[in-house]
Amino acid sequence: MEKHTVSASLTDNTKYMNRALPVKKSFDIIERNLIIGGQNSAFYFIDGFTKDETMLKLMDSFLNISADDLPENPPPLTDEQQRK
Repeated sequence: MEKHTVSASLTDNTKYMNRALPVKKSFDIIERNLIIGGQNSAFYFIDGFTKDETMLKLMDSFLNISADDLPENPPPLTDEQQRK
């Protein structure tokens, strides 16, 4: 598997995840696109790995995050972002 650095781009990251994981071929690997704190995001999980109730609580917690809950200037997640 190729080495991949997390990107600041959701599109780039989801493309990588969808190449690395058989999301379209396996019913067990689930991708959910969510809006968390006003930001588009992608949530991946393995169906059956944990109880449905737990996954629903996690997703509900994420969906209850508002833009005000997020820092105005979050620290960079990648080396690429640190260099800018």
